[in-house]
Amino acid sequence: EDIDSIKEATARIDKDLFEYRKEINKVKQDDSGLIVQQKEKG
Repeated sequence: EDIDSIKEATARIDKDLFEYRKEINKVKQDDSGLIVQQKEKG
């Protein structure tokens, strides 16, 4: 029983981390896109 609940918790944490990384990558891409746009304007 304990092992199963630990496995469940670990899977949930992995999923959260995965979503979190996706969000961070999206933000990073947005930032680099903005920097490129600013350089083109300037």
